Amino acid sequence: MTQFTGVSETLLISLYARFLETQRTDRILEDEKAVEAVSTLDLDFDKFSDDFSVVQIGCAVRTEILDQAVQSFLSRHPEAAVINLGAGLCTRFFRLDNGKTTWFEVDFPEVKSSWSRVFQETERHQYIASSVLDFAWMNQLDSCSHLPKLFIAEGLLMYFSEQQVRKLLTELTLRFPQSEMLLEAMSPHLAKNSNRNRAVSKTDATFRWGLSTGRHLSKWTSKIYFVEEWYYLDRHPARWGNARFFRYIPFIRKGMKIIHIRFVSDSQ
Repeated sequence: MTQFTGVSETLLISLYARFLETQRTDRILEDEKAVEAVSTLDLDFDKFSDDFSVVQIGCAVRTEILDQAVQSFLSRHPEAAVINLGAGLCTRFFRLDNGKTTWFEVDFPEVKSSWSRVFQETERHQYIASSVLDFAWMNQLDSCSHLPKLFIAEGLLMYFSEQQVRKLLTELTLRFPQSEMLLEAMSPHLAKNSNRNRAVSKTDATFRWGLSTGRHLSKWTSKIYFVEEWYYLDRHPARWGNARFFRYIPFIRKGMKIIHIRFVSDSQ
């Protein structure tokens, strides 16, 4: 049986959610590659099977928001490079590939081992086996230095400390000016309550960082420009069940979000 530990184990949550969502007649997304991964790899989802509905809709909405934001970027920059940080068993490339984009998945070597059992690398779709916090992986992007770049951090940064997030974003602004980034963030309140997340509480991972709004990232450095953010509870209210009423409470509505930022020079 394929097993993951620590933060890597959380990739099972999103994979399982996309797998289950694909089975629904009222599905938000269809992910046949997730179905393929589940059928190919011997994975243990039993611990997540109880009361998974809210987690599933959250992952589905997150995927929908990111897919649409990436599509928007690629409509402006069809020959861009997309760099997916903490990729896990993400299948976004297969849903959005336009035949021109260069796509990099970045994650631990042990994750790549499982990914390679299901998918294959190509010239335009490569897997960089590295910790995101080991910045040496950035050197492997030299071959596409001329391309517009979009970085994605989905289900990742909340497991880092604020210091680690600051260090990562600062390095990205210095190395890749004019690039853009889509990142998932949760509120500080949610970040303090890993034990209340029905899925994450069943892993060894712990939330460490939260952010009330992406606008605060611009205060970290003048090289970060806040573009916009999207809140999960704003979408598909019928699917949230009773949790849909939380969207009327501002600080809860903004608890889970996708943030769009741009890296700029000081002169801009």
